[in-house]
Amino acid sequence: MAIPLLMLLLASTACGIQAGSDETDETPLPAWIQQGSFFQDGSDYVLVKTEGCATALDANRELNAEILVVVSETLDRKLGEGAGQQVNLGSEYIETYLIPDGRSIVRPYRDEFTDEIAQRLGKDYGEFFRGYAQLELDQAFYDFARQQWRTEQTRLRLMAIALIGLVVLALLTTTYGYLRVNQATRGFYSIRLLTIGLAVILLLAAAILWLFGNISL
Repeated sequence: MAIPLLMLLLASTACGIQAGSDETDETPLPAWIQQGSFFQDGSDYVLVKTEGCATALDANRELNAEILVVVSETLDRKLGEGAGQQVNLGSEYIETYLIPDGRSIVRPYRDEFTDEIAQRLGKDYGEFFRGYAQLELDQAFYDFARQQWRTEQTRLRLMAIALIGLVVLALLTTTYGYLRVNQATRGFYSIRLLTIGLAVILLLAAAILWLFGNISL
């Protein structure tokens, strides 16, 4: 009889621990969150935070996405327009080099949600979550990003030159083909051949415009 009672006691204790883990964490936020964003000792310290999310997983996912946006916008301001889109650092690099230890958390909160809003959304206290992270962007990071940006720009320029060269070659080939066929048919299909040739040239011109519009030189 003692063994079943012991097992019941252990089960009750485990349930109590699980219930306690679901309670809202009301401990104060870390000091680095209260500091916000600032510049110190040659480094930019940028605070990133999400809006209210229904689950901790959603808050963590949204925080990672917001970090990428903030890094991209910062590089646009520091290096030049388009740098953030062309420099692909990756989440692993950001987590390893740009976020100091322990400065990325997800916490439940209720600051922006009154009881009326919580009731309307069907949420209780502690069911809203927000993600926080502090980025440390020093000069070494900016130098690394600048080098990556220059490398990417060079790659895009070479690719654009190669594509434009192919388009020009296609134009010359089209013109040559038109002249050869027109001569072979003794001008009998000149109008049709000219129409086809112009259509091909316009198509190639549109391709060139698309390339210039979608490749940052």
